Amino acid sequence: MNSAIDAKITEAWNFIWDKLFLTNTNLFYDYITSHDNQERFKHLPSIEEIKLQAPNPCGWGTGMEDSMLNGGVAMDVICLRHEQTGDEACRQLAEKVFKGMCLCAEAHGQKGFVARSVSPRDKKSCYSNSSRDQFTLFVYGVWRFWRSPLSDKKSKEKARDLLIATAEYCKKTIIPENDFNLLRLDGKKAMVSKMQDCDTHEIMRLPMFYAAAWDASGDEHWRDMYLKHAESGIELNLQIDRKCGWWDIALSQMQFSLRLLYEVETRDDLRGKYAEALNIGAELAELELEKKKTELNVFQGNLCTINTPWRNQPFRIRDEENTGLHESSLWHGYQYMLPKCTLEYYKASDFMRSFGNLATSVFLSPKRKPNETTIKNFMEFFQTPDYKLCTSAGAINLLEGVYLYLNKDDEKSVIIH
Repeated sequence: MNSAIDAKITEAWNFIWDKLFLTNTNLFYDYITSHDNQERFKHLPSIEEIKLQAPNPCGWGTGMEDSMLNGGVAMDVICLRHEQTGDEACRQLAEKVFKGMCLCAEAHGQKGFVARSVSPRDKKSCYSNSSRDQFTLFVYGVWRFWRSPLSDKKSKEKARDLLIATAEYCKKTIIPENDFNLLRLDGKKAMVSKMQDCDTHEIMRLPMFYAAAWDASGDEHWRDMYLKHAESGIELNLQIDRKCGWWDIALSQMQFSLRLLYEVETRDDLRGKYAEALNIGAELAELELEKKKTELNVFQGNLCTINTPWRNQPFRIRDEENTGLHESSLWHGYQYMLPKCTLEYYKASDFMRSFGNLATSVFLSPKRKPNETTIKNFMEFFQTPDYKLCTSAGAINLLEGVYLYLNKDDEKSVIIH
């Protein structure tokens, strides 16, 4: 491997474990607000704030927003690293990340529900509104661990049980009476949690959950549930709008769900359609990565900008799914107030995350050769940040992109020097 790239991988790897990961919960949190290890997570919500669902039931902006996105991607990074290097330290690290995923699935007592994160203050408090995104990366990470040689017999059984529990929860909850919604822990409607009659890029999430349960259990019931949604869903997915702009998070999660389906399906017709959809997602991601490169060319900020503690930020009300009648600022009993970080931090963290997610979306496609300009732009960006001074979880996404790229043997010759 190129020594400069290897050094940057080591920097980023050390950052995510030394700064973003907390051993008492085995979770990666979203950002740090101090480079002092004792102070770096002082901003995380108090038990009382979580109990009151403040500032919002998703924990948006608090640092407890995306532990399952971070954990699911990190699990894949660990598996890829082990596949490529044989690093036996990955075995213990995978077990730790898996424990964190188990915590998010079990701390609240609602079998099958996946919390976004869990407080390190008591190792049980969590926000009540998860999302289809958190479920997606949870399922992908647990499934990846279940399939990998990094999990022993006991862990494989536990992973299988978690995947089945998630599928059972979805079967029970995603029904017309609930508007096909995952619901909050309090049983009320959740934001960003609709699983049917949803957007094209989200349509394969539910069949992915059932397919993972089928793969891990061998139970044909889950195969039937998967096919019930997948055979019509993939036709819709293939009609995805190729003209509009695409958010890196939406694209990468679509690609993760399709890649799992591609790996578990044995029928040539369906597998071919999944590969086609993955190719389309990769093409869209390449276009978006080129746009990000153009933005980066005029960016004057610091990629390692540190975030302001959320309590000191201005707030706004999330209005996308509010009443529409403006009769109340509450949505099913709670305000969804969003801390608004500084533009400097937003841009820095957005570049870190989006370059990683867009590269991931390109490299997850198994049958498509990436554009050389895409590889060059991504690898140049990956070597840009000083990871020793990083502050956000975008470094996990960047590592995912790098390890997926290094796993594509036919493209390695394009690595820049």
